[in-house]
Amino acid sequence: MALLSTEPENVGVKKDLLEVLVNYGDSQSAYQYARELNDSGDETFLSDLVQTVELFENRQYQEIIDWSEESRLAADELNLYGFMNAWANFAAGDVNLALERFDELAANDSILEIAKLQQGLAYASVGDFGSARQALEKSGSLLGTVPFDSQNFLDNVTAQIADPSADAGSDPAAGSSEAAGQEIDFEFEISPQLGVSTFLSALGNGMGNDHYWSLIFTRLAQFLYPESDKYNIWIGRSLRNLGNFELAESSFQRIPEGADYYRFALAERSSILHDLGKTEESFSILSEYAEKYSDSPDAYWALGDAYRRAGEFERADEAYSDAISLLDDPDSSNWQLYFARGIVREQTGDWDSAKTDLRTSLELSPDQPLVLNYLGYSMVVMDEDLVEAERLIEKAVELEPNSGFILDSLGWVLYRRGLYEEAVLPMEKAISLEPSDPVINDHLGDVYWMVGRHREAEFQWKRALSFDPEPDEAKRIGKKLKFGLDHVLAQE
Repeated sequence: MALLSTEPENVGVKKDLLEVLVNYGDSQSAYQYARELNDSGDETFLSDLVQTVELFENRQYQEIIDWSEESRLAADELNLYGFMNAWANFAAGDVNLALERFDELAANDSILEIAKLQQGLAYASVGDFGSARQALEKSGSLLGTVPFDSQNFLDNVTAQIADPSADAGSDPAAGSSEAAGQEIDFEFEISPQLGVSTFLSALGNGMGNDHYWSLIFTRLAQFLYPESDKYNIWIGRSLRNLGNFELAESSFQRIPEGADYYRFALAERSSILHDLGKTEESFSILSEYAEKYSDSPDAYWALGDAYRRAGEFERADEAYSDAISLLDDPDSSNWQLYFARGIVREQTGDWDSAKTDLRTSLELSPDQPLVLNYLGYSMVVMDEDLVEAERLIEKAVELEPNSGFILDSLGWVLYRRGLYEEAVLPMEKAISLEPSDPVINDHLGDVYWMVGRHREAEFQWKRALSFDPEPDEAKRIGKKLKFGLDHVLAQE
């Protein structure tokens, strides 16, 4: 601000300041500088996007419709202008045109799920719940980016349908609870602002490790729907990942005690304290919560996570066990709790108990690739029923085909079964996805050695050493480079 006061026409400073204002959540000031940049012809992708968000907040839909398709938003591969234009037409009363636009956007496979999410929200807004459910069910994991509880939302949409098995397209009445003479309240208010907010939050969640743009998109989503605790969690995580612990803490503190996401907020605040080296403080913030809510599994669950993060596996086991003891009837929402306890028990050497927990986790939610892989790979390490281990890992690969770590598990179980030629392809794909992982490089070296590609094996082992493996593994790799894998295995 001080620099801008001395150089009020400095465009570069205005652009930088706009980014800072969005990051800090100052919507009104961000809107001001976005307008100034656009009015002066110095617009950027961000200034166009921020001004469009302001137009939605102010319900100036015709201006959005009239926005030139030469806008920087139209040039983006995600076609931001297309989504914004569809919601503006929807708000202006041309619902059919908006739904057609969403259909056109869904023709692009790369944005199909986000387009179906938007279309589902639009259908729900006009009371066509059958079509809404059909669209929402095609949105995949992006349904979780709505700013409220996604499962409650989908359940509430389904509850409006007279015959959930009916095809709403063939019978419009099937999309409404009125067909059965029922009056089931629809609990959610779906506005164009909420639609655009969800669109932006979905973009933010899709940024992966690009925490900067994840923060930008989620902040803009929050400008249009400021009451979402979900957004505060996601914003806080992005800020934490960017190293802005103070601002991250303030984002988590905005979630009030008793709110659905309060436990997650405390867990994130505990993580920040851990990152700052304040380990005991990171425990105490959750210990106090557990003492206050001693009948809450969530409280002990969060405490267990804190202990596990710090490597305090026995204390984590105790906290997780306290949480599990408070469950009346474990269901699919508890799979992560059993998975977490299974991990800490495996880490402490209690393999039988760990295996029981991991299998319970899969009974509660069978299609969890992380659990399938963890159990399968642990069985390989324990040299236990390699055929079942391969089956578990293959299922994990089907669910997460682009996970380098899961593909490494598949290659490694094939190697351990003596299927060396079959192990080559998944190991090579694993290394293409995780080229800097010392374990995967080491594993690929072993596979290459067993199929007679000794020079390539030595190359992979040298790469593994360059990525700082654990001391014991580094020593073993050194022996393989000096004497060969056959000699090392014979000595073991």
